[in-house]
Amino acid sequence: MDLMAGIVGLFISFGILSFMLLLCVAAYALTCIGLMRMFQKAGVEGYKAWIPFYRSYVLCKITMGAGWYFIFSYIPAISILMRAVYAYEVMLSYGESFLYGILYFFFPTIAQLVAGFGGARYLGSQDLAGQVKDMFGGRNDYRDTQNGSGYGDSYRASDSKKADVKDAGCSDYTMSDAEEAPHGGQTAQKEDKTDSSSDADTSGTGV
Repeated sequence: MDLMAGIVGLFISFGILSFMLLLCVAAYALTCIGLMRMFQKAGVEGYKAWIPFYRSYVLCKITMGAGWYFIFSYIPAISILMRAVYAYEVMLSYGESFLYGILYFFFPTIAQLVAGFGGARYLGSQDLAGQVKDMFGGRNDYRDTQNGSGYGDSYRASDSKKADVKDAGCSDYTMSDAEEAPHGGQTAQKEDKTDSSSDADTSGTGV
């Protein structure tokens, strides 16, 4: 009798473990399928969603701008924070609403299926580093797009336009005048020529 009870208990334990394993496999498959569709919308090969760890790298790259950010999600002290960052960046990158961000935070697998098979469109990766700089007020107004490495030294595009207007010989013009009259420089030159010719006529007549 004890032997029979032990065998029954063994089968029950095996059945429970098998069921849990099937649930884990199903959850993993659903996650991969959702990510695969999301990757394809971003122009990334879908098979990368089935590779553990690497799929996190790809997701960070297409949503946050840098793939190595995924390392932070495996640090226990900030894993919850990174989960919120994932939800926020995916929400922005795929043009979803704030409610979607909440769904992604609590049920990422379902949210990935919604973004993958729903009407969401990939809008491009976000600049997480720039967002952090904006949050702490350390980001400059102008990005150095020529070398593509970070941000330039406190440089404003409006100052550049003013410098160009001055170089064109329109130092007497304000910035608004230059923008309203594209040929302001030519008009100023014509007025200078008219003034000089009138002066020449005056001197010629001896007045």
